[in-house]
Amino acid sequence: MDSNKPHFVSSAFKKDEEYIHWLQKVKEQYRSSQAKAAMRVNDAMTSSIGSSVMTLWI
Repeated sequence: MDSNKPHFVSSAFKKDEEYIHWLQKVKEQYRSSQAKAAMRVNDAMTSSIGSSVMTLWI
């Protein structure tokens, strides 16, 4: 099989409960990481804007 071509899991693949649970955990961790990253960006932007405003007032 050419490693550059996509391959697909056959339709005979069965999702067992362990796989479903694992996939849910992966999705939760991904969403959590996205939220944490967004909060860090917002904190940095707020700090930067706050510094700019304080400079204007001084």
